[in-house]
Amino acid sequence: MQRAELLEEQAMSEHVAEIGKYERILEEQTEALHQFEHKEEECIRKGELIYARYTELEAMLRDVDKRRKKVMLNLPDTELSLEIDTSISLYQNASGYYERAKIFRKKREGVERAIQETREKIKAEQEKEWKREKELVPEKKEVKHEKEAWYEKFRWFETSDGVLVIGGKDATTNELLVKRYMASNDLFCHTQAEGAPVAIAKTGGKDLSEESLKELVQFAASYSNLWKFGFYEGECYCVAGEQVSKTPPSGEYLRKGSFMVRGKRQYFKTALGVCIGIKKKMLVACPSTAAQKELLDIYVELEPGGDLEKNELAKEIVKIFGDHAKAEKNEEIERIVTYEKVLKYLPPGKSRIKAVYPHG
Repeated sequence: MQRAELLEEQAMSEHVAEIGKYERILEEQTEALHQFEHKEEECIRKGELIYARYTELEAMLRDVDKRRKKVMLNLPDTELSLEIDTSISLYQNASGYYERAKIFRKKREGVERAIQETREKIKAEQEKEWKREKELVPEKKEVKHEKEAWYEKFRWFETSDGVLVIGGKDATTNELLVKRYMASNDLFCHTQAEGAPVAIAKTGGKDLSEESLKELVQFAASYSNLWKFGFYEGECYCVAGEQVSKTPPSGEYLRKGSFMVRGKRQYFKTALGVCIGIKKKMLVACPSTAAQKELLDIYVELEPGGDLEKNELAKEIVKIFGDHAKAEKNEEIERIVTYEKVLKYLPPGKSRIKAVYPHG
């Protein structure tokens, strides 16, 4: 089961990356299309201008040094400059511009076909994502048969006051959490750092205690790229769910996993830190606050930096729990703590083990 979830998470990230790649290609193709359209139109206008103002151009050419094969002519009342080949007639120059327009037209048509293909690829990837999103959302009639709660498919923890906090892992799960699971009176938490996950406190409109708020913002910051870049502290903001929207300003576009936040934001500075531990016979990942540590039976505390990549760190954490299980003769710990589960809960980038409880 854990292996399947890991593969599912990797697949979603791959789809997000593919869509991002095709969107960048589409932007480049659209820019090229505009350039070819402009050049095609410009060549046609220049050809027409030669015919329309033939007499003026002919008079201007009489004053040009005959030894110059190419000359630039600027007619009054037009912004266009004409490059004229003096070795051929003006009519032939006009034909030359029309021929160049045909070349740009063919290039434009080629780009238009490429744009259509890219849009189809984006649509195909989006359909794959939508299918995965649908799989992530349990149908109502099946909820009672699920062994796991719906939020266990995401990053999550309960604050010291028992408030559920759920966090995204990537653009797809960010989108899903906000669209499907965030109520207007929940608390939305986010960092300004690129690649930041969404964190949502299911408050039901109630105020969070100071301790729970501290835990929420540390959770949001610790799973952002602030950790990956080695920062030990960062800044988060919180807003009500009703302030978050997928509707962009007119003329703008929001990428998948991005949102518009309107109104006043409340900012908080926080230290970064995560504990991977066991609570009520479940593996959990939570902020490394003193209040959260008190709720854990066993834990490994992590901080940013160090030399351990995620796969190496996951193996080391599993070993720590495994050694404890053998010392306590508790096989259940080994069942609870698996490599796949631990890997799912690790922050991005490298980490350092700061502390282990119980010691040694």
